[in-house]
Amino acid sequence: MNKKRVFRIVSSALCGIMGLSVMTAFPACGKSKKDSIVIMTEELSGLFNPFYATSGADMKVVGMTQIGMLSTDNKGKPEAGDHLPTVVKDFEVDEKSVEGKTIYKFVIKNNLKFSDGMPLTMNDVFFNIYEYLDPVYTGSSTMYSIDIDGLASYRTQKNYASDDLADEAETKNNEAAQGMAEERIYTLYDVYTTYGLEEDSQDSYSLTESEMLEAIDTYKDEIGIPDGYKEAVAYASERDEISDDEYAAMLKEDYKFALKTFKEELESDFKAAKESFDLKTEPYKSNAKLFKNDIFKFFYYEGYITPVYPVYGEDGYKMDEVEKDPSLLGKKDKLVIKEFQYNVDMNKYKTAESAINRIYNDYSIYDLGSILYGWGTAGTLMTQYSADALDVILHEGVSDNGELLIPNIKGIVSLGHQDEKPATVTVNGKPYKLAQSHKADGTPGAADEYDILQITVNGTDPKAIYNFGFTVAPVHYYTAAEKGSTPEVVDIANNKFGVKFANSEFQSKVIQSQKNVEVPLGAGAFQATNANNSDTPKGSDFWNSNVVYYKANENFQFEVKAKKLRMQVVSPSNAIDKLKSGEVDFVTPQFTKDNYDKLSGLKSKGIESLSSWQLGYGYIGINAGKVPNINIRRAIMSAMEAEKATTYY
Repeated sequence: MNKKRVFRIVSSALCGIMGLSVMTAFPACGKSKKDSIVIMTEELSGLFNPFYATSGADMKVVGMTQIGMLSTDNKGKPEAGDHLPTVVKDFEVDEKSVEGKTIYKFVIKNNLKFSDGMPLTMNDVFFNIYEYLDPVYTGSSTMYSIDIDGLASYRTQKNYASDDLADEAETKNNEAAQGMAEERIYTLYDVYTTYGLEEDSQDSYSLTESEMLEAIDTYKDEIGIPDGYKEAVAYASERDEISDDEYAAMLKEDYKFALKTFKEELESDFKAAKESFDLKTEPYKSNAKLFKNDIFKFFYYEGYITPVYPVYGEDGYKMDEVEKDPSLLGKKDKLVIKEFQYNVDMNKYKTAESAINRIYNDYSIYDLGSILYGWGTAGTLMTQYSADALDVILHEGVSDNGELLIPNIKGIVSLGHQDEKPATVTVNGKPYKLAQSHKADGTPGAADEYDILQITVNGTDPKAIYNFGFTVAPVHYYTAAEKGSTPEVVDIANNKFGVKFANSEFQSKVIQSQKNVEVPLGAGAFQATNANNSDTPKGSDFWNSNVVYYKANENFQFEVKAKKLRMQVVSPSNAIDKLKSGEVDFVTPQFTKDNYDKLSGLKSKGIESLSSWQLGYGYIGINAGKVPNINIRRAIMSAMEAEKATTYY
C-alpha cells in the first residue's frame, strides 16, 4: 500500500527515506560517506518471487523492483496518474451503468519498461491477472475472492446457469481436492506406521530416511499402492498406464519433499527464535545471559527447554498478593522462571546446523506423523497436494490439444483486443483513444492510443479495487524457467495469457523455478544487482552475507537519484546501535519507550526519526495443522473473550 511513499523519497533524495513501519530512523543529510544507501531488513527467507513470497521481509525485497497498477494516498485511497509510479494512467469505478454490476476501467500507460529494457504492456497485465486467478495458484494473493463475472465458471471449466451454482461447484472441487490430498499424505503415514513399529511396542516408531525409502518398495510389493493415492497424483486417462514402480517413485518424492519442507521450516524457526524474546521485559530480562545464546533460544522455542514457573500460594509464594487477589491462588507466575528443564544436552550443540539437525532427526526418524499432521510442514503439504489434486480434477476440462472449454474469464476484457471496438473510451470523465492495433512487442500501434483494461464484478465489493492494485511482473521473465529458455506466448485476442491452466507443475517448476525465486525482476525504481553492479546477478550474489544489492533502474518512468541501494539484515533489538555506528542509514526498530528515548537522545548527532499510523488489522487464528478438528477450533474461539482482545490490541 505504501510503495508510492517509498518511491517519492528514495528516488528523489539520498538522505531521506520514509519507512513502512510505525517508527523509523535515519541520519540527517550529509552524514553518510558510503556509496550506497543501506536500509535495515529483518531476517530473510530468500523466496524473492512476486507471486509466492510469503514473509514480509521477502516481500519488501521484491517490492523494491516492482511497480503496482495503483498506488494509495496518505489516507489509503487508491490513486494513479502520470505523476505517480503506477502502471495505470487513469481509472474509474462505475457502479451505476449496469444494474447489479460494478465496472472498473484502467488506462494502461505507454512507454513503461522493465529493468531489462523490455516493454510493460497489456500482455504482462493479463499474465499477472490469470496467474493470480489460476485455480492451482497457491500464493498469498486473494484476488480470486472477488466475484468477477465468469470467474467461477473459468476456474471450474463448466458452464452453469448462474454464478452461484458455479461458486458451489468450485467449493465442491476444493473439498474433493482436499480429500485427495489427505489420502496422499495418509499413504506416507501408512507406510511409516506399517513398517516402522518398534519391536515389543504398540505406539513407538522408528525409520531412518533410507529405511523409509526401502519400506515404500516393500509396501508396494506386499500391500500395493492404494487407489486413493493413484487418484490424487495421476490424470484419469493416464492412471492405468502408470506402473506401480512409477507410483512408488512418486511416493518417494513425496517423502523427500516432506523432509525438505520440514528442514526449511526448522531453519525458518531458528531465524524466528533469534528475535522472539524481548530481553528488556520479564521473564527473559532476568535470564538475559541464557537468552543471548541463539542455540538456547531455538531449543526453548521448539520446547526442548521448558520453563518452570512458581505457583502463587505454593510454599507461601507471594501470599501477600494472593491475599489481595484470591483468584491468583494456584496460578503460575509467568513473569518469573524458577529454573529450566532441559531435554537436550546444550554442550553438544554449538552451531545452528547441529541444533536444527537434532530436532530434524528426532521427528523425521521417530515421529514422522507429527511432521505430516502437526508442524507447519503439514499445511504446506496440504496446500501443494490440494493444488495437485485440483490439477487432476480440472484436467477433464482441457482437451488433448490444450484448448479449454471456457477459454477466458468473461468479466476481464482488454478493450483494445476485441474484434469490435470504439475509437475512444471515456474513463473518469476523460476520452482516451483506444488501441486499434498492436505491434509485435505488445505495445499499441499508435503513440497516442492506449490499452484499457475492463473488469466487471458482480454486485459491489469495496476491497476489490485494492486487489486490482497488484504489481505487474514480466511474463517473458517469469514464464522462462531458466535464463535463455523460451517464455510462454501471450495472445490476448486468442485466449493465450502466458499461464498453463490448472497446471501444478507449471507453477512449481516454471513460476517458482530457482531463477524466478532467487532474483526478482520488474519495472520498479531499482533492479537487482550484486557487489560489482552487474545487470545479471546470480541469486547467490544478489543476496549475499545478509546483504541484498540494488542499483537504480535506468528504465524507470522517473529519474532515480539514489544510484545504489542495499538492504542489510539487522536485528530489531540492536537496530539503533547499528544506525548510530553508521553501519546502516535507515532502521525500523521496535516501537518501545526505551527505543523512543534513545532516538530522541540521538537527534543532536544528526539522526532523525519518523512515526506514522498505518492501515492494518489484528486477528487471532488457530493453526488447523495443530488443531485439525474444526469443532474443537470453534469451541476454543467461542470460549475467548473478544472484548479483551480488542481492548489490549
